[in-house]
Amino acid sequence: MKNLIWTLLLLSLAVGLAVFLNGHTGEAHIVLDNTLYSMNLGVFVIALLLLWLLVWLCFKIVRTVLGLPGGFRRWRKNHHQRKADKELSDAGMAFFEGRHKEVRDLTQKLLKNQESKEKLPLALVLAAFSAQQTGDTQERDRFLKELETFPEKHQVPRFLLLAEDAFASGDYEKMQKHLQSARKISPDLLHIVQLDLRRAIAQQDADSILKYTSQLLKKRAISEKEAISARRVAYQKLLSEANDASAMKRCLKKIPTEEQNGTLAAEIARKLRDNGQFKDVAIKVERCYETGNTALLDVLNDVFPHLSESSQQRTLAEMEKRLTQTPEDAYLLQSLGRMAYVKKLWGKAQSYCEASLSVKDAASTRLLLSQVFADSGHQEKAEEQRHQAMSLLTKAETVSD
Repeated sequence: MKNLIWTLLLLSLAVGLAVFLNGHTGEAHIVLDNTLYSMNLGVFVIALLLLWLLVWLCFKIVRTVLGLPGGFRRWRKNHHQRKADKELSDAGMAFFEGRHKEVRDLTQKLLKNQESKEKLPLALVLAAFSAQQTGDTQERDRFLKELETFPEKHQVPRFLLLAEDAFASGDYEKMQKHLQSARKISPDLLHIVQLDLRRAIAQQDADSILKYTSQLLKKRAISEKEAISARRVAYQKLLSEANDASAMKRCLKKIPTEEQNGTLAAEIARKLRDNGQFKDVAIKVERCYETGNTALLDVLNDVFPHLSESSQQRTLAEMEKRLTQTPEDAYLLQSLGRMAYVKKLWGKAQSYCEASLSVKDAASTRLLLSQVFADSGHQEKAEEQRHQAMSLLTKAETVSD
């Protein structure tokens, strides 16, 4: 568009000049050294234009000649910049393809390139990570030393790499120091939180695990599956430290109800049992038991003899209600038989054991039934059940061999 406008202007000027010269005939007189020179006005105008063009061309040639050194410098700078761009791009591709030696070689070339200063921080980071991948700590430290000379905003990758190195060596205090340095420069960087979470898991710092997991979930920087796995470590640590009723109460406040009543139910029940909180164990099993969760019933069987008479009665009634929902739960039937045995309800204990055997023949149930018969004065039946239990155990051992 610009060229078209200039072309139109020049054409207009030429047409105007031709019209002017055609309508204004005359002569131009020039006096030089007392000598008068005369020429046609049109020739004079054309000569004047040609002189102006010649002066302009001379000025242009002089300017071009004088500008050659600067132009060469600009060309050389652009050439080196393009070369640096290509080397950085190649280094990035080599890094992601696992060609770590090539990454370091390209970074060495960039270090020698005077026009690559803006590209060097990224190249040095790639080279340092590549050296870390190949176990060359001396080379890694050299690249990190080079990176240290750049402004503070370029130091985050260096601190992160040093933090990962400290984590690998188990120096968590040093790792935390590097992460704090990185956080001062870039407080919202999620990778710092991810490394903090890894450190917290390694140290089993329950409160920190829960804190960092929540932050990462909020930013969608961790999957639900990973979050569940990390939180489980925290919950187990909290449970292991809850060695009395008050500590257990504080611990359970930090664990969501769905986790307490789900995958952690048996573990919580065992911890309550170990703390001597037998009534709480019974309540936990009554609330959380689902068919097949034999671990919960095992804990209930352990604490049932230590419950008060009223608690035993309530627990037995609650578990019998559960049985109405799953009448063919063999292990629940056996557990009810054991509870009835503890309360010396021989008829009920026998009934539950036989019902359990009708669903699944198990040596443990027959041994329990043997105890019921023995304590209720039926020695022959007790001996018969013991014999059948031993036969089942012998058969199971033969199959396993």
